[in-house]
Amino acid sequence: MQTDLINLIQEIHNSNRFGIVCETGCGQPVAQSLYAISGASKTIFFSESPYSKVYQDEKFGFDENRAVSLEKVQHFLKHYVERYTNCNFYYVASFQIGDETNKITTHGWIGYYSRLEADQGVKFYHVSIYEAMSRQSVFLRLAE
Repeated sequence: MQTDLINLIQEIHNSNRFGIVCETGCGQPVAQSLYAISGASKTIFFSESPYSKVYQDEKFGFDENRAVSLEKVQHFLKHYVERYTNCNFYYVASFQIGDETNKITTHGWIGYYSRLEADQGVKFYHVSIYEAMSRQSVFLRLAE
């Protein structure tokens, strides 16, 4: 892990941030990076990867939107913010991972909300990686 990333994670662990990390479709690169550095228990209430549509509908309620969509990320984020009020940050990511042939582009949505910065509202990001690479390489890129 790069020194800059280690320092950033240590800074996060030493802050008053405490919350939820939800990643689906891409493994759990953000959660894994946070867990890899001592102090994660001060930062992460829980992390999960709700991969199955059946499980997603059971946990979050039925949603007809595509798994990798802004609407799906909004749906998950709303669930966490409303139910886990003891947390002060919520990170939700949903990705489709491409492959070595680049017939499928790696892309996804990230939603982030912090009660500590509530005046900034919810932030959404769309990420695309237009390179042909293995799933492992994609996971490493997303964790950077």
